[in-house]
Amino acid sequence: MFSTVTAAERAFMPNLVNSSVVDDVTCTICLAPCDDAVRACSADHYNCASCLKTLVDGADRLGSAARCPQCRDPVIFGRNGKAGVSVPLVNAVINTQLCECPMEGCGQVGRLADLRDHTKVCPKVKVPCPYARLGCDGLHDRDQLDSHMRDEWALHLKLTNERLDSVVTSVDGVKDDVRGNKRALDRLQADHRRYRGDCEQS
Repeated sequence: MFSTVTAAERAFMPNLVNSSVVDDVTCTICLAPCDDAVRACSADHYNCASCLKTLVDGADRLGSAARCPQCRDPVIFGRNGKAGVSVPLVNAVINTQLCECPMEGCGQVGRLADLRDHTKVCPKVKVPCPYARLGCDGLHDRDQLDSHMRDEWALHLKLTNERLDSVVTSVDGVKDDVRGNKRALDRLQADHRRYRGDCEQS
């Protein structure tokens, strides 16, 4: 679990790794520290075992050779036939070493293995506004999202009303189409009755 530490506490953390180590053990498919890391290629790039399997399965369905997502070298396979080669040392680093959250301004520290879960709640991760689909663009620090919602309530109301107006217009258009289709169907039924009557008289 990640937590805030003081400068004094940080000085007594010999297993606190730097950002380059975090980058080295980050899966280039899911962009989180590897979960059950495997060596994906001869260039020593690492991926989650499950992510690499998904990549290889997708390539197989397309009838192509799977390649490392980082360097494009062919994916290597272990003696068990599975994609990637197990790397116990890398997994030991991920499971035991500490790192600082890479989000600027966060400063919390925790195990590399917990970084994946931490980013789901990190206060400094950039997240979109809930009204982004309506047109409120931009990303905000997670801990600033409530403030954004309070400050921009008028904009969000305006965007919501505009979308409702658009929906009403669309619904009205659909109603017009339905009425037009009903008139066309009525004409077809009338023509069918006339044709049937002509056939019965002849």
